[in-house]
Amino acid sequence: TVMTTASTITGVFTDAERQAILDEYGPLVTRRVAAKIIGSSERTIGRQVDAGRLKMYKVGCARSLRVRTTDVLDLVERVA
Repeated sequence: TVMTTASTITGVFTDAERQAILDEYGPLVTRRVAAKIIGSSERTIGRQVDAGRLKMYKVGCARSLRVRTTDVLDLVERVA
């Protein structure tokens, strides 16, 4: 699993958990991976982008959009 029980309950990641997630997924992730990291749907990630809570970045060609992994983790901590 991506998050430990403590992170699932509190929504706060330890430094070790944050680093493990960054090591596993890298600095930029797709909506699908972002949803997997925080245990939500791709649609929820899309709503967060539309609301301005997450920023999408173009990577390479125009159809390749990503969010920063750290922004996804920060969003969970802001909401918790």
